[in-house]
Amino acid sequence: MKPELLPPTMLRLVSPADRAKLGLKTPEEHVAAAEVKSERQLQQQILNLLRLRGIEVIVSRTDRKTSNNVGCPDLIFAVQTCHPESRLGYDRMCAWELKLPGGTLSPEQVAMHERLRTAPNCWRVSVIYS
Repeated sequence: MKPELLPPTMLRLVSPADRAKLGLKTPEEHVAAAEVKSERQLQQQILNLLRLRGIEVIVSRTDRKTSNNVGCPDLIFAVQTCHPESRLGYDRMCAWELKLPGGTLSPEQVAMHERLRTAPNCWRVSVIYS
């Protein structure tokens, strides 16, 4: 039997290291790889839109473990907004977490978002699904 034709139950019996050497993946590994690719595509589309508007973005990679604080959002940037009652502008710190539809935040992300949203930080934190 060719290794690429192994049923999922047999693939799971092969060690992850051996599967990697043979270029084999379980169905769950295929789904996880597709999700990473889709989330990376979503991130690139949003980055392109923000950069078209001249907004510089600090990016955390979605496909690797981050070296930022645990729970740190994927995209961090600032925009200048105008106060409706005056002509003075002020900077607004923004943090966006990217998730595929149906994705959920980790407990660390929820805690980080809450810390960023509350005083004295007062960031605008959003979760972007599409």
